[in-house]
Amino acid sequence: MIKKLRVFFVVFVLIVSTFLVGACEKNSEEEEYIPELLVWQEMPQNSNANLKYFSFYSCDYRENSLQEVLDLNCTNVIFILKTGYAMRDSLEACRQRNMKVMIDWDNGVNVNSSYCPDLIEEYDDIILGFKIDEPWWNNKSLEDFHYYTRTLRETYPDKEVYSCLAVGEFATLPSSLVELMAQGNHPTTNAPPGYYQYCTILAFDFYCAWEYWSDFYLALFEQLKELCTEEQKIWLVPKGFYADKGFNAVIENHDDPVGDELINCLVEHYKLALTEPKVEGMVVFAYRDGTFSDWGISVENFVLEDSEHYREDVKQYYQQIGRAIMHNADYDIVRTDK
Repeated sequence: MIKKLRVFFVVFVLIVSTFLVGACEKNSEEEEYIPELLVWQEMPQNSNANLKYFSFYSCDYRENSLQEVLDLNCTNVIFILKTGYAMRDSLEACRQRNMKVMIDWDNGVNVNSSYCPDLIEEYDDIILGFKIDEPWWNNKSLEDFHYYTRTLRETYPDKEVYSCLAVGEFATLPSSLVELMAQGNHPTTNAPPGYYQYCTILAFDFYCAWEYWSDFYLALFEQLKELCTEEQKIWLVPKGFYADKGFNAVIENHDDPVGDELINCLVEHYKLALTEPKVEGMVVFAYRDGTFSDWGISVENFVLEDSEHYREDVKQYYQQIGRAIMHNADYDIVRTDK
C-alpha cells in the first residue's frame, strides 16, 4: 500500500511539474509588449532582442532641455553635451531617473585632462560610454584617434566607445556628392583600414528625405555593416529635423507638411533596426533647435506644446517607438507622470 502511494505521489508530482513548466513556457511565449500609445497603429513588435536603447543628441544643451527630454519618458540613454565639471548636474539628473549616459568626447580630449576622471568614477554606475563624432571627417589622424580610443578602452574597459561617422569617412560616394561635402577642409578619402578598431559601437549620419534617398541610405548601411568587426555594434541615427537651408536642405523633403519627414524617418529606421541583430540602439539628431545653424527645425520645436511647430503626433511617435525599444533593456527608467 505504501509503495503504491509512493508511486502515485511521484506520478502526481511529475504531472504537476509538467503542467507548471508548460504554463510558464506558454506565458513566456505569449508575453507581448502592449504599447501605451497607438498613434502608429501597425507598429511591429520589437523583435530584435538586441535593440534596447533610444535617445536624442544634445539633450542638455540649455538649462531646461534635459528635463524636457526626461519628461518624454521615451529615452533610457542621455547623450550629454556638457563637458568637464559642468556635467555634474546632468549626470545627477540622469542618476535620479535611472538613465544611462553617453559622455561627449569630441576632439579626442585626453582621459586624464579636462574630463575629470574623478567625476566619471563617481557616476560610473550610469555611464554607458563615450561618444566621438566624425573623427576622420574632422581631420583626426590615425595615430591620434588610436591613441585616444585605445586609452579610453584601457582606462574604462567596461565602457562603450561610440563613434558616429560622416559618410565621407567610409562610403563610396558619387563624385558630385564628394565635392559638395568636401567644402570646408574635410578629407576627400575614406578613413584608413583599422581606423575604428578600438570603437565598440559605430553609427553614421546622413540626414536625407527617406522617400527620395532610401535606396542610397540602405546602401550606406550595408557599407557600414561591412566595415564593422564581428564584435562591433551599430546604432542608427534618424533625422530629427526639417532643414530649410544649408546642405541638408538639398536632400530634404519639401513637398509634405513640415514634421512629416521626422515621423517617416523614425518609422523607417525602426523597421530597419528590426532586420539587423547588430543594431543595438537609435539616437535621433537632434533634440536641440537648429534654426541658428544648418539643421533647422528640430525635435524640441515639434514636441514642446508652446512651440509654433508643435505636433502631438510627432511627439507620440517618439514616445511609442522609444518605449517599445526600451522594453528590451535590462533596466527601467524612473518615469514622471507626463
